[in-house]
Amino acid sequence: MVHLFIVGNGFDIHHGLKTRYTDFAEYLKSAEPALHQLFSRFFYEMHKSYDWDVPNCLDADHFVYDRWRDFEESLGRLDEDDYINISQENISEYHEKIGMSEQLVDQFGSETSHILGVFQGWVLSIDIINSSRKEFSFNDDIYFVNFNYTETLEFFIVWIIKKYFIYMGAAKLMTN
Repeated sequence: MVHLFIVGNGFDIHHGLKTRYTDFAEYLKSAEPALHQLFSRFFYEMHKSYDWDVPNCLDADHFVYDRWRDFEESLGRLDEDDYINISQENISEYHEKIGMSEQLVDQFGSETSHILGVFQGWVLSIDIINSSRKEFSFNDDIYFVNFNYTETLEFFIVWIIKKYFIYMGAAKLMTN
């Protein structure tokens, strides 16, 4: 019988790795405080402008840390159709419509490539080798779909996998 395993961040957490969004927020706050502050303010303003739940946090500078668990959901709530339908001439009107300053949106946009570099640095800093290894046993007919950004799955069980597909990168075929 063929078995399919879908692996996400819970796999890393199960192995004792600090890979929660709050762990990245702490890393970002320590490594790049100004970038952390920018992201926090952007998501705070985004929540306010779309009338999403804004908790009683200390201030906008701490918002992304307080609500980091909602980071991915916040990105998913952005109205892509609104962005696609906006011409360059109407961008100021759009910012006014959603109640966010054009300067903040521009600054956020210009820093997105920087955040990717910081994120990559964080992922590379995760100590997979010294994590707590949990034992698994599998038969030969197993397949994995991996949504992780770390190589934890490869590190722990790749030696027994017949075929393995990675979602976050190019598909790999590994044989024993």
